[in-house]
Amino acid sequence: MQDNGTSPKKIKERFIFYGNYRLDIRTVVWTNTYNNKKAPSPMKSQRAYPLIVVFLTLFGCTDTEQLLLPEALKGTWEEGYAIEHTGFSLVQVESFTFFDNGDYNRFLGYREPGADRLLGYRFFVEGTYQLDGRRVLLQETDRRLHVGQLLHGDLDLLSQVNPYPKSWADLSINENKTLLEMYLPCNPLSSARCQPKKVFRKRMVEFSVSKPESIF
Repeated sequence: MQDNGTSPKKIKERFIFYGNYRLDIRTVVWTNTYNNKKAPSPMKSQRAYPLIVVFLTLFGCTDTEQLLLPEALKGTWEEGYAIEHTGFSLVQVESFTFFDNGDYNRFLGYREPGADRLLGYRFFVEGTYQLDGRRVLLQETDRRLHVGQLLHGDLDLLSQVNPYPKSWADLSINENKTLLEMYLPCNPLSSARCQPKKVFRKRMVEFSVSKPESIF
């Protein structure tokens, strides 16, 4: 009798090879068309489902789920947009700087349009970060805030306040590593004007990867 390739003996020898993995699919492709054989028992059929789940788990990842390397995050990232204040045009800048030793700085400051020098700060934060896949855990260790009627103040005149609790942020960096998209949780005290999604642009200047001593 000619073997058409669907006999149980042949089925037992069928595997899927993917890299260094070998997946036995004999219970997945079992058929009842050979010699009018009875279909496998429910117990055998149920064995197929765990194999399918394992296969999808091992090979279902896409490029968007790859880990974000610390080297890609390191550096200074800024988001800026124009505002009007008391009849003057300013650029409000929010900035993150991630150092290779696990520390980071964050500030909100102001510049004149077209200028690079900061006029002053609204707040300045120092802390530590921990990268996990495409998420980062931010832990503030020091937070300074400008208190007064003016929009901003000098860095050395900011008032110390309690750091915010640690929080997670979701990250995404484009292929050119020039844009950083962050989903930051809103603080309850400022949630009314909070925008969770922020897009930062890599600051293309010479950057020291070693964090200096605290400025405070």
